[in-house]
Amino acid sequence: MTFPKSVRIGPFDVRIKHLEGEARDTCLGTFSDTTLTISIRDVFATKQQEAETFLHELIHGIFSVAGIHDRDTHERTVALLSTCLAQVIRDNPKLIDILQEKLS
Repeated sequence: MTFPKSVRIGPFDVRIKHLEGEARDTCLGTFSDTTLTISIRDVFATKQQEAETFLHELIHGIFSVAGIHDRDTHERTVALLSTCLAQVIRDNPKLIDILQEKLS
């Protein structure tokens, strides 16, 4: 299974695409809050690495959309993250199946 072309985070449809150019060789993934894009490599060592990289960038996206900052308390961060994760799971039901397949 492949990731969808976009994932909804809050009110935004965040595009998912493959890394391009030099970034393909220098990192596993990125999130851009200016373009609302998750970019990940097209080739990973394992499906598990691909899933974890996607989740990593998804969480960066959630932090951006929710306005979570370094100065926030632990409890505020967890409260915002759990609320946003619940929304992402609700609005992107096929995403869990894709992640489970890649992590198995």
